Amino acid sequence: MKKQIINKSFRLFDDGGIYINFLRLYYSYFDAIPNILVINNIDDKLVKAMLKQELQDQIEIEHYRQNYDEKLKDNQFSDYFIILKNKLLINLFDKNVYLLFNSEIEPFVLNLQQKIIPLVKPKAKTKEISFIVSGSRNLYTKEIEIKKPKLNIDLHYNNDFKEVHKTVLKTLRKTRSAL
Repeated sequence: MKKQIINKSFRLFDDGGIYINFLRLYYSYFDAIPNILVINNIDDKLVKAMLKQELQDQIEIEHYRQNYDEKLKDNQFSDYFIILKNKLLINLFDKNVYLLFNSEIEPFVLNLQQKIIPLVKPKAKTKEISFIVSGSRNLYTKEIEIKKPKLNIDLHYNNDFKEVHKTVLKTLRKTRSAL
């Protein structure tokens, strides 16, 4: 039996960014306020594949939004919802998994969380600066890579700066190795 969205007085797509508001979607299907468990920094393709395989017999319906990626020459999921028969709503969005559920299925959700955790991407250590970016649901950080500039000491500085430069580099190397 397929679930039907219950007609509510609010608009399902308001305040959902550019697609569906996940809290309103849950409330529309289940007429309840959900508990939410969030897992950040996931490999969304691996998590989606794992969920589809692990939960294939429990999936009631899926909703999604895709964007065409010019570089990859393919559609990429940008917002993906899976609704299970046990009233679990899973939302993959912006490298995060949102699990919306009622308390009765919390053990199931915690077990699912343990299967997702190994698919969390480790933070890259080479990224040292981040921007604060406003997303459709929250603020998040976006790392930027700083490329080592090409520097010609002879061209850009006076003749006597070369020795100062060597001293600065020597000091920086000592400090870095001490860390």
